[in-house]
Amino acid sequence: LYDFITAKEMKAELGEDLAKDLMERHEANEKKLPANMKGQFIKVNPQFPKNGELWRYKCFKSYTHALRNVTGTEVSALREATVDEDDFDNLLDDAMNDEPSNLGSGLPPQRPQQDRAKKDT
Repeated sequence: LYDFITAKEMKAELGEDLAKDLMERHEANEKKLPANMKGQFIKVNPQFPKNGELWRYKCFKSYTHALRNVTGTEVSALREATVDEDDFDNLLDDAMNDEPSNLGSGLPPQRPQQDRAKKDT
Protein backbone atom coordinates (compact mmCIF):
# COMPACT_ATOMS: atom_id res chain seq x y z
CA LEU A 1 0.00 0.00 0.00
CA TYR A 2 1.20 3.44 -0.84
CA ASP A 3 0.59 6.63 1.07
CA PHE A 4 1.42 10.26 0.39
CA ILE A 5 3.55 11.80 3.13
CA THR A 6 5.42 15.07 3.61
CA ALA A 7 9.17 15.39 3.14
CA LYS A 8 9.58 15.75 6.91
CA GLU A 9 7.70 12.48 7.54
CA MET A 10 9.66 10.74 4.79
CA LYS A 11 13.00 11.86 6.23
CA ALA A 12 11.98 10.60 9.68
CA GLU A 13 10.96 7.23 8.24
CA LEU A 14 13.65 6.64 5.60
CA GLY A 15 16.53 8.86 6.66
CA GLU A 16 17.88 11.94 4.92
CA ASP A 17 19.65 10.23 2.00
CA LEU A 18 16.91 7.81 0.97
CA ALA A 19 14.22 10.45 1.34
CA LYS A 20 16.18 12.94 -0.78
CA ASP A 21 16.77 10.30 -3.46
CA LEU A 22 13.10 9.31 -3.57
CA MET A 23 11.88 12.92 -3.68
CA GLU A 24 14.28 13.75 -6.53
CA ARG A 25 13.08 10.73 -8.54
CA HIS A 26 9.44 11.63 -7.89
CA GLU A 27 10.04 15.23 -8.99
CA ALA A 28 11.80 14.05 -12.18
CA ASN A 29 9.02 11.58 -12.99
CA GLU A 30 6.30 14.11 -12.22
CA LYS A 31 7.86 16.55 -14.72
CA LYS A 32 7.63 13.90 -17.45
CA LEU A 33 3.88 13.47 -17.01
CA PRO A 34 1.34 15.33 -19.15
CA ALA A 35 -0.67 17.96 -17.28
CA ASN A 36 -3.77 15.76 -17.00
CA MET A 37 -1.76 13.00 -15.23
CA LYS A 38 0.07 15.16 -12.67
CA GLY A 39 -0.22 14.06 -9.05
CA GLN A 40 0.81 10.42 -9.45
CA PHE A 41 4.03 10.92 -7.50
CA ILE A 42 3.56 14.27 -5.75
CA LYS A 43 0.42 15.87 -4.34
CA VAL A 44 0.79 19.63 -4.16
CA ASN A 45 -1.06 21.39 -1.35
CA PRO A 46 -3.76 23.43 -3.18
CA GLN A 47 -3.73 26.16 -0.54
CA PHE A 48 0.07 26.57 -0.64
CA PRO A 49 1.22 25.22 -4.02
CA LYS A 50 4.64 26.90 -3.87
CA ASN A 51 5.51 25.64 -0.37
CA GLY A 52 7.39 22.40 -1.03
CA GLU A 53 7.38 21.52 2.68
CA LEU A 54 3.64 20.88 2.41
CA TRP A 55 3.82 18.71 -0.71
CA ARG A 56 3.09 15.02 -0.20
CA TYR A 57 5.24 12.38 -1.88
CA LYS A 58 4.16 8.86 -2.78
CA CYS A 59 5.81 6.40 -0.41
CA PHE A 60 5.50 2.63 0.04
CA LYS A 61 3.99 1.87 3.44
CA SER A 62 3.02 -1.78 3.67
CA TYR A 63 1.96 -4.84 1.75
CA THR A 64 -1.41 -6.44 2.33
CA HIS A 65 -2.57 -9.59 0.64
CA ALA A 66 -6.10 -10.79 1.21
CA LEU A 67 -7.19 -14.27 0.20
CA ARG A 68 -10.83 -15.10 -0.20
CA ASN A 69 -12.31 -18.55 -0.60
CA VAL A 70 -16.06 -19.14 -0.54
CA THR A 71 -17.43 -22.68 -0.18
CA GLY A 72 -20.67 -22.25 1.72
CA THR A 73 -18.96 -20.22 4.43
CA GLU A 74 -16.69 -17.33 3.81
CA VAL A 75 -13.06 -17.56 4.82
CA SER A 76 -10.58 -14.74 4.51
CA ALA A 77 -6.99 -14.15 5.50
CA LEU A 78 -4.91 -11.04 5.79
CA ARG A 79 -1.13 -10.94 5.45
CA GLU A 80 1.12 -8.01 6.08
CA ALA A 81 4.83 -7.85 5.50
CA THR A 82 7.54 -5.51 6.64
CA VAL A 83 9.97 -4.83 3.83
CA ASP A 84 13.64 -4.36 4.60
CA GLU A 85 15.47 -1.31 3.25
CA ASP A 86 17.21 -3.11 0.34
CA ASP A 87 13.97 -4.71 -0.86
CA PHE A 88 12.26 -1.34 -0.54
CA ASP A 89 14.97 0.34 -2.62
CA ASN A 90 14.80 -2.36 -5.30
CA LEU A 91 11.01 -2.13 -5.44
CA LEU A 92 11.11 1.64 -5.83
CA ASP A 93 13.84 1.46 -8.46
CA ASP A 94 11.80 -1.05 -10.47
CA ALA A 95 8.65 1.06 -10.16
CA MET A 96 10.43 4.30 -11.06
CA ASN A 97 12.06 2.76 -14.15
CA ASP A 98 8.63 1.94 -15.62
CA GLU A 99 6.99 4.43 -17.91
CA PRO A 100 4.25 6.31 -16.02
CA SER A 101 1.59 4.90 -18.34
CA ASN A 102 2.69 1.34 -17.43
CA LEU A 103 2.48 1.81 -13.66
CA GLY A 104 -1.23 1.03 -13.48
CA SER A 105 -3.04 0.83 -10.18
CA GLY A 106 -0.64 -1.63 -8.55
CA LEU A 107 -3.40 -4.24 -8.45
CA PRO A 108 -3.32 -7.51 -10.38
CA PRO A 109 -5.37 -7.54 -13.58
CA GLN A 110 -8.97 -8.71 -13.20
CA ARG A 111 -10.01 -11.87 -14.99
CA PRO A 112 -12.97 -11.58 -17.36
CA GLN A 113 -16.31 -12.43 -15.76
CA GLN A 114 -16.84 -15.42 -18.08
CA ASP A 115 -13.70 -17.12 -16.73
CA ARG A 116 -15.11 -16.98 -13.21
CA ALA A 117 -18.39 -18.52 -14.35
CA LYS A 118 -16.54 -21.45 -15.93
CA LYS A 119 -14.69 -22.16 -12.66
CA ASP A 120 -17.91 -22.18 -10.63
CA THR A 121 -19.48 -24.95 -12.76
